[in-house]
Amino acid sequence: MVYKRQNIKKITAVILAAIVSLAFMPAFTADAFAASSLPDDPQAPAAASSASKTTSAVTAKAVSSPTIPAQFSGYKAYYGPDISYYNSSTGTFLTTKQWANIKAAGYKFAIIRVGYRGLTSGGLYPDSGFAQNIQSARAAGLKVGVYFFSQALSVSEAKAEANKTLELIEPYKSYIDLPVVMDYEYQKNGRLTTSKPSTAVKTKAVNAFFGVIEDAGYTPMLYASRSFLENSLNAEDIDSSGEIWLAQWASSTSYSGDFSFWQWTDAGTISGFSGKVFDLNAWYTKDVHQYDMSYEKQKPTGLSQSARTGTSVTLTWTAARKADSYTIYRSDTYTGTFVKVGTSTGTSFKNTGLTPGREYYYKITASGTDYTGTAITSGKTSGYERAYSTAPYKTVVRLKETADLYKRPNTTTLTSIAGGTKLTSITKSKDKNGEYWYRVEYTSDGTTYNGYLQASNLTLTRTGTTKQKVNLRKSATTSSTKILTLAKGVTVTIRGTKKDSAGDTWYKVTYKKSSSKTYKGYVFGSYIK
Repeated sequence: MVYKRQNIKKITAVILAAIVSLAFMPAFTADAFAASSLPDDPQAPAAASSASKTTSAVTAKAVSSPTIPAQFSGYKAYYGPDISYYNSSTGTFLTTKQWANIKAAGYKFAIIRVGYRGLTSGGLYPDSGFAQNIQSARAAGLKVGVYFFSQALSVSEAKAEANKTLELIEPYKSYIDLPVVMDYEYQKNGRLTTSKPSTAVKTKAVNAFFGVIEDAGYTPMLYASRSFLENSLNAEDIDSSGEIWLAQWASSTSYSGDFSFWQWTDAGTISGFSGKVFDLNAWYTKDVHQYDMSYEKQKPTGLSQSARTGTSVTLTWTAARKADSYTIYRSDTYTGTFVKVGTSTGTSFKNTGLTPGREYYYKITASGTDYTGTAITSGKTSGYERAYSTAPYKTVVRLKETADLYKRPNTTTLTSIAGGTKLTSITKSKDKNGEYWYRVEYTSDGTTYNGYLQASNLTLTRTGTTKQKVNLRKSATTSSTKILTLAKGVTVTIRGTKKDSAGDTWYKVTYKKSSSKTYKGYVFGSYIK
């Protein structure tokens, strides 16, 4: 990723060739024109990481490999260059023949620069030949990854770089089957070097780039030198969803952290490229297809409950890239086992047959087909979503004694609630141990908490209101003796439930007509709310 200085004559040739190449750019005409002048492009060697980026004696004709690091014993090593327009003799892109030479030399992949942030101005620019390089590399039979040269000074700038990367590669997404990379490094007089953002800020910037790229369905990766990883980032705080591409120019690496790609030289030579040197990289893996079409394996997002009834919940979510269908899983208990409950070809699903007033837990996976027609199911599920069916009556809970209110059943304590306190239940949940919990809302000293109380410490009072005139009967059947007729809007206390021979629900209730007269009997459940 560290580029060589160009003499004036060559720079002139680069600019002229880039302008001529505009006629052949398949997309991004405006961006390509901006790139033709290559404004503020980082060409100087990295200044602050020279301690780890020492020039090595290792060069390559075809594939002359470095020492495989000990942690990759049993892994397969694959090799490939990283490419930008600098590698082209015309300063634009490699020709079809040149890409064929790379493949013939034994290389299996290429990682192609698609753009960069200006070294001092901070503008975002495309690499002038990235589109042709991506397409030609894939046509030659190489796996393709892409990178964006970053000089991000903040989370917002890192996100902007990630979004620019996605914009640039969108027309070529079917060609990309390796990670999408943030190339983060110091350059002499560059804005990252002169502004000196803190280690914490740079670490957050990396995670922000990762988040945008992962949400788009790609595997994110960071390119950085050993020195940068060890001294300029909190490597242990980098999101584990991304991977590391280590730059250390030596025949063996001394970096002790995790990585999966290693740039071991900037002086490799490839047959068919007279007078040209390349950055060469090793990729260590047990599965050469581990990133294939990763953009189609996007984790579904935005899962939420959009509607509910007493016996159903309706879920909606955000469409995953290239997904043809979704599989919906449900657990009836907190931290319980998820089982498949249905599929959907859209972005919603109605789950029926539920118990009224119960909380359930859902997650989904996405499925689709890649550009070869191969069926793919996402390796990642959405985060789980709590959803609950509507309770047909109101439940008031009273604590028998002082107890903790939990964020989730028997997990983080939110606050303590005094014994004797009465609260209205939102819904009822069950954990994997069979214990019931009630979710309630509780306000104390101006702070409102939404959490769970264990049922065994609660006294329950359930009340309902008649929707219309309804008969109070001696037993749970319409043929039973009528005790009296309840008017619409009457409140009754629910003591229990019972199913009749047809499977319909009846409530066992008490009705206090006056201070001295209380009636007990059964009311048909459909008439109570």
